[in-house]
Amino acid sequence: MAGNEIDPNPVGALTTENRDSWANMIKYSKVNEESLEKISNSLFLVCLDDSSPVTREETGRELWHGDGKNRFFDKSMQFIVFENGKAGFNGEHSAMDATPTSRLCEFILEK
Repeated sequence: MAGNEIDPNPVGALTTENRDSWANMIKYSKVNEESLEKISNSLFLVCLDDSSPVTREETGRELWHGDGKNRFFDKSMQFIVFENGKAGFNGEHSAMDATPTSRLCEFILEK
């Protein structure tokens, strides 16, 4: 996903679709199926983004969804690092409580 190249395999975009639809899409590629299984079995994701948001609004938008291709919306915890060194967190809240999640982010920032 470097530079302005078009990513031919924006796997994260699958998770923006209806779950039944994207479950069927996975079946078309054994490599995708294996890759998605590894992602699904991970505790969290680290998303390395090419963007460099400056304002709070830009940063919020990028953390929330970016371009939709470099997020995996079925994963509860995603740590996002931008090209300009800024970083943030995207969490699917139904699987976790905000207090320990906030503490985890604070711990990471302290290190």
